[in-house]
Amino acid sequence: MGERDLAVRHLEFAKPDGLILYDRGYPATWMFILHRKKGVNFCMRTVVDASNILSSFYYLDDDDLVVTIPCTEKSLRRCRNVVE
Repeated sequence: MGERDLAVRHLEFAKPDGLILYDRGYPATWMFILHRKKGVNFCMRTVVDASNILSSFYYLDDDDLVVTIPCTEKSLRRCRNVVE
């Protein structure tokens, strides 16, 4: 069983308004949506060069910035399965 699948199982025991911390390897759009759906806060570490958007965010000198990351078609399909 993969780490993300185990994280989903663990999420069943999380309390609303809790906070789960993840290391690299977990960030995925469907994981973000699943946490929001369950009302559980999360923080996921990622590599700086995972995307151009993340790289530019990292190197900006702004402490309060909202970044929108577009979703791939593969992620959209997985998100639809999570939401249903």
